[in-house]
Parts: sequence; structure tokens; C-alpha cells
Amino acid sequence: MGTFAGSPLREAIVAVVALKLVLIIAVFDPGGLQAFDLPKSLASRALAWVLAGLVTIAVLRHGIGVVPRTRLHLAVVAYVGVVVASAALAENPYMALYGDWGRFLGVTFVLDMAVLYLAVAVA
Repeated sequence: MGTFAGSPLREAIVAVVALKLVLIIAVFDPGGLQAFDLPKSLASRALAWVLAGLVTIAVLRHGIGVVPRTRLHLAVVAYVGVVVASAALAENPYMALYGDWGRFLGVTFVLDMAVLYLAVAVA
């Protein structure tokens, strides 16, 4: 096995991260009731699954060393943990999990951004 720094897997992660950022900026539905939020959320969630798969493959192939060592990860994990705990105790679990209709900023959004954070850290 080669090094991760020059591997096609790393380049694929960088390409998908770049595509995700472009889609988050460029995707919209001019005929929709919510022209921006739903299309951007759908594109972002679809690519989050791809990124999660690529990062998982990278960790399985090259080891946990592909994730750089930094204390910033602790803050991100703590934030995600607090969001998940607050959603577990929320009055309306559906609203906590998915967010308000038309905004889609619930736990799924936070997990989506956590996957993006991890992918950027690995890439």
C-alpha cells in the first residue's frame, strides 16, 4: 500500500469536498416554494454519504493516522454530542432531528457538517 498523501483516494475526497462546496453555493430551484434550502440540503446530504464512505475506506486502508492529531477535534465532538443530547431530550423529536420545514437545520445538518469537517481534515 502506498502513502495516503499521494493516493487517488485522497484526491477523490478532495474532489468530492470541492463538488459539495460548489453545489452548496450554486444549487437552487427557481420554481420551488423554498428555492434554496431544500435543494441545497438534498445535495449536501447526498454528498455527505459519499464523503463518509470515502473517509471510512481511507481509514480502513491507511489507518487512523489519516486523521490529523489536533485538539480541535475534541471541540467538534463535544459540540456534536451536545446537539445529539439536546435532540434526545427535545419536546418535538422530529423537529430536533430534521429541523423546521423549509430550513432543515436539525441534527442531520450538524452530522452532515461534521462529516464535511472530518473529510476536510483528512484531505
